[in-house]
Amino acid sequence: MLQLLDPGWNARILTFSFPVEQATVIERVNRFVVSVRDGTGSRRMCHLHDPGRLTELIYAGNKVLIRDTTGAVTECSITASLRGEEWVLTDSRFHSKIASSFFPHEFESEVRVGKSRIDFRIGGCFVEVKGCTLVSDNIARFPDSPSKRASRHLLELMNLREEGFCASILVLVFSESATVFEPNWDTDPTFASNLERALHAGVEAHALRFHTDENGVFFRGRIPVRIR
Repeated sequence: MLQLLDPGWNARILTFSFPVEQATVIERVNRFVVSVRDGTGSRRMCHLHDPGRLTELIYAGNKVLIRDTTGAVTECSITASLRGEEWVLTDSRFHSKIASSFFPHEFESEVRVGKSRIDFRIGGCFVEVKGCTLVSDNIARFPDSPSKRASRHLLELMNLREEGFCASILVLVFSESATVFEPNWDTDPTFASNLERALHAGVEAHALRFHTDENGVFFRGRIPVRIR
């Protein structure tokens, strides 16, 4: 069984080591590039490091938090996006660091399993981490677009469980308004069905909730995982 630390309500899990500034989305140029206008009125091209659709977060006129970075065609990165009155972390490069802060023991990262890489191995337990930004009616749902990779990870976890290992999916929910997590049956029924199968096969599922602001990411407790 995967044992997770409990840092306590509102514990700071991640401190941004860089300054962020607000900007306004002009357009999403492609999957990974977003055009924004910063506080000086200048147009800048920002990298978006999140594979999801994010249609409720990245759209013309919405506010985002950006930081200076250097890329082939970009000069900044989007750190978080505004939904209502809350910031939502929209940079998956921070997911592993956030997740690992809950592990009580030493761990291995990026462990090769079958045709995939599983994010962590803690002793005899394998852990795959997923970031969830889609929330509506207080329900967090993953994924927000079909993901063959996510389904493949679940199959690998099921195989590991059959071999006698502890196997777990850890969902990081970036919204303090979410009260429950469930797979997105409408968008990716294959993943949802595989998650249902995985849980029946003994794979564990944990969902942790977070609040984000201009300074970092804060823990807001666990929420239940619901299949149907």
